Amino acid sequence: MAVRLENDDREIVEILNGLASAEPRDAWNRFLTDYSPLLLQVIRQFARESDAAGDCFVFVCEQLHRGTFLRLRRFQPDGKAKFTTWLRVVVRNLCLDWHRHESGRQQTLLAIERLDPLDRSVFQLVHQRGLSREDCLGRLRASDSRLTMASIESSLSRIENALTPRQRWLLQMRRPRIGSIDSELNEDGQPAGEQIPDPAPNPETLYAREEERAAVGRAIARLPASDRLLLELRYDQELTLSEIARLMGRTDAQRVDRRLREILEELRREIPSQQAEKRI
Repeated sequence: MAVRLENDDREIVEILNGLASAEPRDAWNRFLTDYSPLLLQVIRQFARESDAAGDCFVFVCEQLHRGTFLRLRRFQPDGKAKFTTWLRVVVRNLCLDWHRHESGRQQTLLAIERLDPLDRSVFQLVHQRGLSREDCLGRLRASDSRLTMASIESSLSRIENALTPRQRWLLQMRRPRIGSIDSELNEDGQPAGEQIPDPAPNPETLYAREEERAAVGRAIARLPASDRLLLELRYDQELTLSEIARLMGRTDAQRVDRRLREILEELRREIPSQQAEKRI
């Protein structure tokens, strides 16, 4: 037992020395690899849902990285506390900071609510209901014959600019069912777009969303720690590709972007198979 502790002490001294060096990338990656399980163990006491735990994990890592790893470098290897005990206290305090920050976050897409009525309608039809641009135009022209495809394209551009990277990613991962305008007609054979649907989701929709959220969480949990961190830095903390490249020691922003695309494609392939297995 004593030998193991000595090895642990030697390991953290090497990591701390690496973090204080001119090239701390390898030491930071080593810290994430070795101590992510401990971080997540503490974090899950404050955030039990997988997406919330991921959010908190990124916040904790960002704070540990800030100021050239100032918090981590404050640890005294020759002090009374073991590093793991000391780290648990530091992470717990950061989790409290994160929880206070999250308690004030609004869950609705305020950016969309600030747009004009046309943009909100286009967002609902294209992003939430999964209609094509052509079907969206056909639906909206029932109440405004002046609309053109250029109107829809301009609206989608405004929506894209209003959304954050995380919101765009969540919408992309949701992959809404594509419907046809011909499948939603009223008794007179006319488009039913004049009626504004109830925005409150029904129980089936809520259940489907929870199933989808769980599937995404399971898929992300199986990713390597570096890939999970990459997703969280980009889509939760909304860091730029260049900032992430610097943070994670990647060569350039293009490689970060390419790896993100690869991860998203892997998740898209895996999530439908998980859902199919649950239905068997």
